[in-house]
Amino acid sequence: MRFFNTLILFLCCFLQTRAQQLYHLSQISGNPNFDVKFRNGTLIGINSFTIRFFDLQNQLSPQAIQSIVPPSWPFSLYTNGNTMYSGGAMMGGFGVYDISDPFTAHLIKFEASIPSTIYQMCQQGNYLYADGNQDTLYVIDITTPASASVINRIAINS
Repeated sequence: MRFFNTLILFLCCFLQTRAQQLYHLSQISGNPNFDVKFRNGTLIGINSFTIRFFDLQNQLSPQAIQSIVPPSWPFSLYTNGNTMYSGGAMMGGFGVYDISDPFTAHLIKFEASIPSTIYQMCQQGNYLYADGNQDTLYVIDITTPASASVINRIAINS
């Protein structure tokens, strides 16, 4: 029995050392990276209070190229062409970014009228749908991204 326990312990240690190493983008210990997107050779990720851009030309050694600190702590991302949308966490908010050049990506609109965390977003036509932590689905008109605005709030629980 002792031999069996030792063998199990050895195998567990061996397998643990062979596990894939994951990198944590955040500078705050224990703070998760909430969302990542890939677009045209660039990785876009949220870490702590920042949206970071990484060049993936060398996939084994991504190079940080840009960081944006949005007005609201970012939680989720959605990209479409040269535009990126971020849903805020805790304090809410909704950001629209020009990401045509990842080296000069910048905020073009911030909408503070969403008071909840945005978990996910999807697009249909000129509308972005965002689900919030207050059982609310937000409908956002993105016909012109620079003037994106919430046009409807739908209670999901009713």
